[in-house]
Amino acid sequence: MEYLAVASLRRSRSKIKNMACEFVKNGKMMSSESIISPYFPEEKWVVEIKDILENDKEAKEVLVSIFEVPEPLRSVNPVAYAPQLLALGPYHHFRPKLYQMQRFKVAAALEAQKDWLVVDFQQVVAEMEKQEVHIRSCYQRHLYIQADTLVWMMAVDGLSLLKVLDCYLYYYKNLPDSSEKNPFAEFSERYTDLDMILRDVLMVENQIPMVVLKSIADKWPGSDDLQILFEFCEALSPLQLACKPPASEIVKHKHLLDLLYQSICPKYDRNSSFQTGKEDEQQDSTMENTATPDCSVFEVGFQQPHSSVMLD
Repeated sequence: MEYLAVASLRRSRSKIKNMACEFVKNGKMMSSESIISPYFPEEKWVVEIKDILENDKEAKEVLVSIFEVPEPLRSVNPVAYAPQLLALGPYHHFRPKLYQMQRFKVAAALEAQKDWLVVDFQQVVAEMEKQEVHIRSCYQRHLYIQADTLVWMMAVDGLSLLKVLDCYLYYYKNLPDSSEKNPFAEFSERYTDLDMILRDVLMVENQIPMVVLKSIADKWPGSDDLQILFEFCEALSPLQLACKPPASEIVKHKHLLDLLYQSICPKYDRNSSFQTGKEDEQQDSTMENTATPDCSVFEVGFQQPHSSVMLD
């Protein structure tokens, strides 16, 4: 009986090996590194490329602005470049550890929609649908998620991001010495460290495209062209900001991290409308009178040889 069992096992292995060889010969087995899979077959790839080339002129441009951390850099210290508490956008959205925050993000997004916007949540999603191709083109990695999933994700994450920034500014302006800062206090008594959340907000792989935030701002009468983004950068930056972009220029940045980086290290050119100390004495005076930012959020990152916050 033992001999028969061994023989049967060998026949099974041989059969599986032969089937694998046939798959390879017929071109049915793709490399594990390929984007082609049962969920994204070659036919769908052809349809997608045709649609981009024939129907969407905007997507022909190279719009990639949210990159993955290069593997040689990530391998040195993986934790430094991955969010640990809050996922924003598709790169880390479905990681089980981070998905625990999903219900808080949804609650924060609903609160922001009710308090700020003149439209209901479904209309926010509809605005994201109009920008779906543009949103996909912002990410370096091909996104293996359906259109509905992506637009709902952007609506929730975009609104919850703005709610977190608004919460931080409230603490910064009104309770700077508070030791307990929970941006989700309205939805849960469980203590959530705001500094840890802000660390994740500034992760390069955790950025939300500016086109998403602009779509929200268009339905937010009090957005003031997303001045909240620059106010956040001004309060959080451990370095003196070199310039202050006009309100109309904020939405032209790629995302929040890009705005922070360009405010610290601006690109000077003849057509630049940024205000600087040399060009505008009044702006220089304003920057000098600005309170020293609370830089405690950077303590975790700058204690390590490789900063946990990447400015891209």
